[in-house]
Amino acid sequence: ISVEMKEDEGRTFQGRLVAVDEYLNLHLEESVDMSGENKGRKLGTLVIRGNNILSIAPVA
Repeated sequence: ISVEMKEDEGRTFQGRLVAVDEYLNLHLEESVDMSGENKGRKLGTLVIRGNNILSIAPVA
């Protein structure tokens, strides 16, 4: 999936969704930072708080 962040303008992460809870907190694996100068930087496991998410979209 692709996750766009609310706080960091234009910050987007892509990764494989592992888990979601009732607060929309996301657990991603094999995640990659897809924004700005860090584009393509591999992050590995990533946990994102639900209240920081602007949008979630599938990656084809």
